[in-house]
Amino acid sequence: MNGIQYLIRFLEGKQTKVVFGYPGSAVLPIYEELQQSKLIHRMVRHEQGAVHAAEGYAKATGRVGVCLATSGPGATNLITGLCDAMLDSVPLLAITGQVETTSIGHDAFQEADVMGMTIPVTKHNFLIKEADSIPTILEEAWRITTTGRPGPVLVDIPKDVMTSELSSLQATPKLPRLRRDSRTFESVKNRILNVCNASFRPILLLGGGVVSAGAGEALLAFAEKHALPVVYTMMGKGAIPGRYPGNFGMVGIHGNPFANLAMYKSDLVIAVGCRFSDRTLPRPQVFSETRAVIHADIDPAELSKNVRSVVTVVSDAYIFAKNLLELTFLPEKKEAWQRRFLNLCAQRVKEEVTQEVLTVAHCMDTINANYPGYRIVTDVGQHQLHAANRMDMVLPRGFITSGGLGTMGFGLPASIGASFAEDESPVILFTGDGSFQMCMQELATLPELQRPIKIFLFDNRSLGLVRQWHDVLYSGEASFCALPPWPDFCKIADAYGLDSYSFDSVEGFESGVKDMMNSSRHCLAVLHTDPGEKAPFFRERSCP
Repeated sequence: MNGIQYLIRFLEGKQTKVVFGYPGSAVLPIYEELQQSKLIHRMVRHEQGAVHAAEGYAKATGRVGVCLATSGPGATNLITGLCDAMLDSVPLLAITGQVETTSIGHDAFQEADVMGMTIPVTKHNFLIKEADSIPTILEEAWRITTTGRPGPVLVDIPKDVMTSELSSLQATPKLPRLRRDSRTFESVKNRILNVCNASFRPILLLGGGVVSAGAGEALLAFAEKHALPVVYTMMGKGAIPGRYPGNFGMVGIHGNPFANLAMYKSDLVIAVGCRFSDRTLPRPQVFSETRAVIHADIDPAELSKNVRSVVTVVSDAYIFAKNLLELTFLPEKKEAWQRRFLNLCAQRVKEEVTQEVLTVAHCMDTINANYPGYRIVTDVGQHQLHAANRMDMVLPRGFITSGGLGTMGFGLPASIGASFAEDESPVILFTGDGSFQMCMQELATLPELQRPIKIFLFDNRSLGLVRQWHDVLYSGEASFCALPPWPDFCKIADAYGLDSYSFDSVEGFESGVKDMMNSSRHCLAVLHTDPGEKAPFFRERSCP
């Protein structure tokens, strides 16, 4: 067995369903072997599409996403997606081809130091220098991407190593030297009880770690047991059902006003699986001066990094939630806080939207009310923030977006990857005229998919979120935010064989969206929305 044959057998043994990639000289031997494999290969039209598709698959399923690229520009085109996966803690295995070992360091054709380039944006990376190392390194790579805090791992394989025979198929991975952290739940159990019993206005904050660990159900039970209000970060959306009465919504500078009000009025925040980014808390040090924080995260480096916590727990979110559920606290003195937030829940309504012009908010409210159960994928921009605030998730992994890096162009390839989820949930993509043009060549991949994707493209003829931030930070006309010339997106969809729709009025959208959603084909709807519409924006000083 040579190196390529072992690689294919390894991926099949790990129950890998699909590999996203793009061929090239350094990986031609792999593609030759893939023809006889049980693996599904989906050829994208750009390597960035491959890594984002692998992210979408991983986020939708919780399994490892796998992508494949050739050496040189193929490998360098993965870097944005690797950085995106690193910030959003996505389990991902990137396999890249490399020039022959005798050519490394000689500026050979399509040679690039992908190892040096990807050190900052991967959890770990490997250069395989001899065929007999392949079994061990692949096992190590898989272990690293799936254990602890998930993240991307890159394996770079020279062409001559791929085709060399293995003298042994035995993997001998080195056992990691794990240093047990003393901040376990049991070690701080009494402190957690004391802090909770001393609080009057506790709240539960959920991050992306809750979704990754599948801890939403246990934390929902904990919230219901103690009548706690629940808020979440963007990456924590979908951890608990959107229509749970105590779910206030997303916090942060683009979050729900009720969610921010509840969190800023609290005296105790129980934060699980979140990192308190600057989008969640613009001034985290000030925030922790006026309230207690109990912070649980699988990555010890995140604890008290941005927010000073009174109790820190190094734990997987699911294990922490199960332990938390066994505790009983919150005595009668918290009844006033519980009544207050329950009254707010009863009165809570989404912001009213005008019916005079077509808006992103109205479109999403219509889709949310009439088409539940879809898996929502978004690109980055104003539409992303509207979706994070307005769409009620049913699926625990039902909201897929680029959070930490905010990568425009993420949406279309990620929706392709998400369509391979085993639950067969239908997929909706929300994108904007700016984001869509970053990776719109991936429309060519759609005919190969069995599951139709419904694409809603909000066309406001500008980089809406950039323009909005310009209005916040500067005076005068926004610079370089318009996007002329404006392409005819329907013609682009027609060229790729998709059904296309164009809506520029509320009446036209409400009547036409039914035909689109009932279609069994891939569809793209261009919605000509109000250029002046703004995404939610929250400032600390606006919180009473």
